Amino acid sequence: MEPGELTSAIAFLVGSVGGASILILGLSSWLGKVWASRILEKDRATYQAMMTTTIEGHRDKVSLYQKAITPLIDMMVDIRHGKDGGLSLREYDRKRLQILGELSIFAPRAVLDEYRTLVHTLIEGIQSGKLPWERVQEQCHKFLDVVRKDVNIAAD
Repeated sequence: MEPGELTSAIAFLVGSVGGASILILGLSSWLGKVWASRILEKDRATYQAMMTTTIEGHRDKVSLYQKAITPLIDMMVDIRHGKDGGLSLREYDRKRLQILGELSIFAPRAVLDEYRTLVHTLIEGIQSGKLPWERVQEQCHKFLDVVRKDVNIAAD
């Protein structure tokens, strides 16, 4: 083999291997981008579904709290201002148990505990004939603070 042929053979060999390397590098880069975009889309869809579920759950919980708190407000107004001579203990128990039943389905223990404390304050007021309104207001604030914490609304 002559030196020119040897140089030509080496150049051909390097060119062939180099050309294949460039082709392999290009294909692997393209394939990597395709896989990355597919993985990204799959993750994006998963996170979107989780976020939608979380938002819907949050809305549902706020709606349930509103449904439970509305009769509580009505009951407190009736007790405070006297509905037809005052709210009887029987009427009060019916409303109180209805609210407790609704809260028990979804509310955490801290909310139920504060609700029970508020209820006991109201019962004392009904039984004594004198409602300790300042204490009731304080208990309402505590109850609403744990509700706000449960629905991720920052308490003051």
